[in-house]
Amino acid sequence: MNLKRFTPLAIIFRFPGGQHRRPGAVWLRHFLRQLNIPARGTLRSVLDAAALIIRRILMALESRPLGQSLFWGDCIMRIIIMVFSLLACSTMGSQLRAQALVTPYGNPTSDNPVTSSLQKDGSQWLVNLFYDSPSNFSAELVTAGPNSFADWALTNALQAMNDGIILPGGMHTDWEIIEYHALRGRFTLERFEPWADDQPGFSQGSLRPVRKEPLPGEGGANFGLSFAPDGNDIGDMQGMPIHWLQLGYSNHKDRGDIFASFVFQDPMTQWLYWIDSVPVLSDSPFYDTVGWANSTDLVDTPNWPLDTDGRWFQFLTFIAWEDNLMPRKLHVSYWGVGWGYETDKKN
Repeated sequence: MNLKRFTPLAIIFRFPGGQHRRPGAVWLRHFLRQLNIPARGTLRSVLDAAALIIRRILMALESRPLGQSLFWGDCIMRIIIMVFSLLACSTMGSQLRAQALVTPYGNPTSDNPVTSSLQKDGSQWLVNLFYDSPSNFSAELVTAGPNSFADWALTNALQAMNDGIILPGGMHTDWEIIEYHALRGRFTLERFEPWADDQPGFSQGSLRPVRKEPLPGEGGANFGLSFAPDGNDIGDMQGMPIHWLQLGYSNHKDRGDIFASFVFQDPMTQWLYWIDSVPVLSDSPFYDTVGWANSTDLVDTPNWPLDTDGRWFQFLTFIAWEDNLMPRKLHVSYWGVGWGYETDKKN
């Protein structure tokens, strides 16, 4: 039997020299281009391609005697299932390994925790970095996607922002996440340090440097992050500008004290969630619209008075861009960086 009579199998076995050794994600893109199938997401693309191949095989076998059709149909289906199982696993694996958090200066980048000076009331405080658990002092890669905590939190915070912004004519904004992308670029953690009473200065890329500043009675964290996309990421963005999308959340339950413009309060925990972009000034969810950031670097220096034991602030920082056809529809990186800090009364 001449396998090349079956167009899908010919496509599988006719790759130019060496291309079968490509990583799964690249192999899949090349394969889908041959089949004229849009790459709409890893698993969905694999299923589309598998369905098309099976459909073509069944059409080709219709004209053959029943015995031949059953025999060759069984053999070919086994090959197709094996190829696509390996392809799906390889593609998913390459996506999960694609994005990384590089920590050339450590994680955290200084001693942790730090102790404040004696306050006017005689108390002393610890400022402790952490994300997700008080025993975890590091910034961490976090995942978003349907049904994830990040997706739930971002969706509710975006809705609170949309409800709060009133445009001319009484209309509201309608920012919405429509897709998560497994980008292949890398985050680099440049600075992640706690401070109390005196905020250290530091520089981050081409951004304006953070000045060293005495802030008695306050504590917080310095955070500097960069992102370097690769060529595939730029293609996924279809020429749209790269932005930062940052979610803040806290167990601080007083909505009036939080500096964010529009806040979602979880009715179960009473925790507060907000899009960290001062959207009342910009009508935008992007941190870099008003915040200390550009397309490659981000700086954040959250701080709060040392007056409540066990108060924490956490942040999820993602890459995002607006859809090139649908205004206010967001594409967000599947991977982001989670980080935060807590203040604890020492005595």
